[in-house]
Amino acid sequence: MVWSVTGQARGDDGAGRLASVNGPGLARLRELLAGGEAVAFLGPGASAPLYPPPRVVIAGLVDVAVGHGLAAAEAATCRALAERRPDGVVEVLARQLGAARFREVLREALRPRRDEVTGWSWTAVQELVCRCRFAGVVTTGFDPGIVDARIRVRPRASGTGFTSWTDDLGLDRWRTGAVFADDELPVLFAHGYHTRPDEVVLAASDYRRAYAGRLARVLSDILATRSVVWIGFDFTDHAITNVLREVSASSGTRADPGPAIRHVAVMPWDPAGGDDPGVLASLAGIEYGADLLLYPAPGSDEHTGLAGLLGRFVDPCHPPAAPLTPIVPAVAGPASAG
Repeated sequence: MVWSVTGQARGDDGAGRLASVNGPGLARLRELLAGGEAVAFLGPGASAPLYPPPRVVIAGLVDVAVGHGLAAAEAATCRALAERRPDGVVEVLARQLGAARFREVLREALRPRRDEVTGWSWTAVQELVCRCRFAGVVTTGFDPGIVDARIRVRPRASGTGFTSWTDDLGLDRWRTGAVFADDELPVLFAHGYHTRPDEVVLAASDYRRAYAGRLARVLSDILATRSVVWIGFDFTDHAITNVLREVSASSGTRADPGPAIRHVAVMPWDPAGGDDPGVLASLAGIEYGADLLLYPAPGSDEHTGLAGLLGRFVDPCHPPAAPLTPIVPAVAGPASAG
């Protein structure tokens, strides 16, 4: 069965239900992008499938920790808890490996990658985000994909138009809004950048350290004064939950169920999964203050439908990036005679 974000399906009465749920989200997203003032807030799904999601990174850390003395029962427990308590499990693994080894493993796990066909170091979703009329991008990812895509599709963008949570001066520019006037599609790596494993926010202590400073105030101000479009998250994603928890705790406020709707949550939905779109829409309003926009994600494929959705909203002023020539290893020819 084929579904679209407008609820079109062949031979299923649920089409009208999905269309009704997605209607407000589609309208709000069109409005926000037309105004050009919204901020894209990216989760792990925006970097898929080129870059590994946190669960894969954690699984790799468990494997390495087993080779450094983590017992089989301990490893099994870490794997079982990784979905529910990922930051706590990473904390356990970091202590098991030691700081130096942990940073080394993390650097390798988060290294830049290139698509074998296009040669891109970014995903289709990351490029489409850069082609939409967003004012800026906040990402919880660590990979360079979003800044690489930004340079390719926004010729006026500078190579220095991004900052990380450790840059107090850069965060001040985000807090005052100066960054939006000075930079073309500025990017904030809220949880660190892959080349600086000391700044990567994965473990519980990392969250406490990152949100103890200016970052919580910056994100709180963005959520309070601007409209955010959540992209690359789902309802089980701990990244978005941790962000909202830390922002609320650090700003001295308390989460208020049912806040005014000002954001849009673009999230995957498996038609065969049994989740009612209407209930999900209510959750999005309660937890994120957002209208919900569901895109079809059958099975484990969450990025194809997301790219198809975003492709409907690109600004024609930002054409797509041309494919790069993939790097093919040279093949040695026969030795010359003579």
